[in-house]
Amino acid sequence: MKPIRSIRQALYRELVSYLVAPLPSARVRRVRHDLKSLLQPGDVILVAGKSRFSSLICRLTRSSWSHVAIYVGPGHHPDAAYCVVEADVEEGVRMVTLERLADLDIQVVRASRLPDAARRELIDYLLARVGMPYDLNHIVELARLLLFAPSALGRWLSPRVVRSADPARAVCSTLVAHALFTAGVSIGPSPEPTVRLHHAAGEATSDREAALDYLVPGDFERLQGFVPVFDSRLA
Repeated sequence: MKPIRSIRQALYRELVSYLVAPLPSARVRRVRHDLKSLLQPGDVILVAGKSRFSSLICRLTRSSWSHVAIYVGPGHHPDAAYCVVEADVEEGVRMVTLERLADLDIQVVRASRLPDAARRELIDYLLARVGMPYDLNHIVELARLLLFAPSALGRWLSPRVVRSADPARAVCSTLVAHALFTAGVSIGPSPEPTVRLHHAAGEATSDREAALDYLVPGDFERLQGFVPVFDSRLA
């Protein structure tokens, strides 16, 4: 089994290397944005990336956004510039600087009610997961669900039951969703992930926590209880 596992991991690495490469036609922004004066810890940052992987996510989710992260503020890393937590397909859950987002289209949304105690709980949840690997298996199964479920052949081609995200791994949207949920922030009801959950489970369910594993970056733009703070496309 070990040789098979090694071959599979090697194939995954090659696939990831191909997907994270920037698209040759990716548009380069000429207007940079500075968010330091706008952001508050707990703000959700939607990102439109420029890689093949980003383009694939946007196509599958029918959204402008391919990635989502959370601003935690300075003071949680030896370098104060590292103030954003995200799940990266290559490096897993990590902290990055706002500078990494300066040339990308982004939108910032904020939970309308986030007490200081809940904000600290959210940040603690995220920091405890820094270093976790990326859950590529869940992304593959979610992609199958998004690609085939809406079609007439979805009954046979989409996964019959999509497993829940691995608690020891993370993807960007489930990391952010579970962090908010842990802090007591309501991220529903939202019809899109509920429909995905119903299809994956094969039956109707109202389990809101289970639905967190079926969120995609674009869903955070539509969630109730969140207000827009900044949109670089309007700047």
